[in-house]
Parts: sequence; structure tokens; C-alpha cells
Amino acid sequence: MLEHRQEHTELSDENEDEWILEYFANFWIWKISELPGPKTKTKYVGQRYWSKEAIKHYEKNGITGLRHEHVYPRKKLIEKIMHKCRNRDDIKKELKKITACIITKDEHSMLNNEKERWERYIDTGIKVVDLYKNKELSNEDLIDLNNKKNSYG
Repeated sequence: MLEHRQEHTELSDENEDEWILEYFANFWIWKISELPGPKTKTKYVGQRYWSKEAIKHYEKNGITGLRHEHVYPRKKLIEKIMHKCRNRDDIKKELKKITACIITKDEHSMLNNEKERWERYIDTGIKVVDLYKNKELSNEDLIDLNNKKNSYG
């Protein structure tokens, strides 16, 4: 405990402020992705987007082995908010892009975080279903979602 306090006091005010902002950004990104709509019951049940494999897995095993995946990787989003957004409107624009997709643990390990949002799914061949519309999304649908200002548009 004392070591933690000592480490903490060695931070400059600027570094401490940045750490605090990153911590809160990370927390709120999780919360936003867990509650995207009125049908959401948990971070899994009620989420709009699921991979086809995750649906099959859920029917056999429940949520064990599934991942609540942030389509817009949290690390990239935090970096953008912290270092590229210049005002509240820029931040709001980025926050509207937050969405989750429920995928399997194996699918999660395949995703390339260097790609942009839904491009990561296209790149790996993960098939995504929009449960609100009961429709499997094509690559073109995912590209359209990627280009929208709001992930649920």
C-alpha cells in the first residue's frame, strides 16, 4: 500500500490527470457498450450484434466462452478521445460509434485491432447477425455501419 502511494506521489500533475481521464474513459466506454438499447438485459443478452458462431455457442453452452467485444477497440477510442478530439462535439461523435458484438473466445483472438471497427470482422470472416432485424449482415452492411456516424444507424 505504501509503495503504491509513493508511486502515486511521483506522478506529475499532468500524468496523474491523464491517468484519471483514461481510467474514466475506459469505464464509461464499457458502460455505454453494455447498454445500447431498450432490449439490453446484460452485457450479453439483448445486445444487438452477435456472431453466428456466438449464437450457436450460446444455444449449447450459455454465456461461458463468449466475449462482449468492443467493435471500436477501447484502446483506440481512448487514444482518439485523449489526443485527437479537440472539443465536446468531437468526443460525442466518437462516443456514438461505441457498440458491442458478442463473439466466441476463438473469434476474439482472431481480431486485428489495427483495422477500423467492423473492418476487423470483415478481415477475419466473422459473420455478424443483427438480432434487432433478425438479419445476417453482409460485408457491405458492415462497411455501411463502419461509415455511419452512429453504430446503430
